Amino acid sequence: MSGRGNFFLMKKWYLLFLTTISINLAYGQARFFEFVEGWQAATAVEYDTHYVVIGAGSQYVPFYKKYIQFSSLDKFGNSISFWTYSIDSTFSTDMRNAQLLSIYSEKPTIGITIETNPEQLLIAKRLTLSNDLTEIIDSSWVYPSQNESIMLGTLQPNDDNILHAASFFDTKIKSTLLQTDTLGNIEWEEIFSCSGYCDMEPRHIIPAHDNGYLFTNEEKRRVVPGGGPGDHNVATIIKVDSLGNQEWRIYPGGTGFPYTSDYILVTPTDDGNYLCAWADNELRMGNLNIAYNSNPDVTIWFAKINEQGQKIWEKNIQQDIDLWGIGEVRYRLTQMKKIADGNIVLVGLDKMIKITQDAEVIWARNLKPDFLQNPSDPESYLYIKGLTPTTDDGFICAGQANIYPGSVFPQFTQTGFVIKLDEYGCLEPDCHLNDPVSTTTTSANYAELKLFPNPAQDYINIEYSTTKSPKFIAVNITDLAGRVVYAQVLENQEQYLTISTKDLPSGQYFCQLFIDGSMGATRKFVLVK
Repeated sequence: MSGRGNFFLMKKWYLLFLTTISINLAYGQARFFEFVEGWQAATAVEYDTHYVVIGAGSQYVPFYKKYIQFSSLDKFGNSISFWTYSIDSTFSTDMRNAQLLSIYSEKPTIGITIETNPEQLLIAKRLTLSNDLTEIIDSSWVYPSQNESIMLGTLQPNDDNILHAASFFDTKIKSTLLQTDTLGNIEWEEIFSCSGYCDMEPRHIIPAHDNGYLFTNEEKRRVVPGGGPGDHNVATIIKVDSLGNQEWRIYPGGTGFPYTSDYILVTPTDDGNYLCAWADNELRMGNLNIAYNSNPDVTIWFAKINEQGQKIWEKNIQQDIDLWGIGEVRYRLTQMKKIADGNIVLVGLDKMIKITQDAEVIWARNLKPDFLQNPSDPESYLYIKGLTPTTDDGFICAGQANIYPGSVFPQFTQTGFVIKLDEYGCLEPDCHLNDPVSTTTTSANYAELKLFPNPAQDYINIEYSTTKSPKFIAVNITDLAGRVVYAQVLENQEQYLTISTKDLPSGQYFCQLFIDGSMGATRKFVLVK
């Protein structure tokens, strides 16, 4: 049998094996862990009846490397269908992180990096998809640099423009932020670099409170050309206006040796500021000797930053992490998102942490399923790349599983996975009942809030009720940056209303119900034009 035939036979065996380890409940919130077609899942998208998981090929399976993979699962994790898109005349494809997918617009896009064949050069590329993610309708756009380039993020602020975060190499690696129209014509481009023997790579583009953007990057600083003892990473946040002009640049984790900071994340907060997180992953011994993966004091740091780029406060949460028992020798933070209840969730490697907007830990989870925690497979690990809050107040995460030979698989296996959790981040039912501190909260003003259709297009229906007799009820709609785009005072205790969304751009929004000045309920909805 050919290598390709052996590969697909093994894939079928894997899928059969999944039926014995999948957690899939038919009551309450669905929770499940599933491997998916493709060898690296980057993100999952929720629709009314199903999820679509998107990923790329594997560096370990040569003939599979040039594929982009799409898997459909129902709301209980059962496979519905899958399809692949092959990038011809390429050696491999890669999706570096979940933000490479910009889905909530008229023309969803995926940013990918391709490795050409036979030249073996890296090129940043963009794919345009149909709204239901079942067809690639354009694959012609590439980042028009004459040098090697890598795509690391995309953002669609509206239906007319697309922002790209990419890196390219001339004398060293530089970071670029550029905006194009939907046809790919460049409207503006800004290049950022760091001084000395330093490479700079972007991470994310985040909408700011004032219609500008926060552009996060990591600077790989070297003491001498080519690297040596004393090399370290420094994370930076660059604030730009709507045309990419830099307004300020800060280094929340410090800049001089021995400061190190990795995996910078940031999100706008409701008080008009920004919450950022980073990891201090490196061990400092003596003056210059630094080693990865061996720092007993590694921790996650948080800082609140105001609109002028000034640090308001800073703290680490290692003491809280130790309380929850999810300690890790190295943190790989991948995404941080504000969710419907106003709190924030961040993920990295196989960890998920829920915090308040002031970085107070609500709960923390190790998401590695029991069957992968077998002592005979000590090196196997999960790497979560994408986090998506779901309409049932839970979460769905997509990522890459590296499973070393042992009791689960007889040989090394790299494969994509998706994990559906409930509102407490639990894979097992009621896991929160064993938490070291209570995670169950009760609203001071009981209220119910329903939104439909979701995703919405030209209007959103809002249905709410409350058991209290409040003096004041109001509804706000905010965008991801916390900007209020709609506000209305309501007269009745129980009411149904329809709000036109024709003038709002595609994107994700929060609908907030206020009762006597306090938050009664919050729900997220998606607007797709």
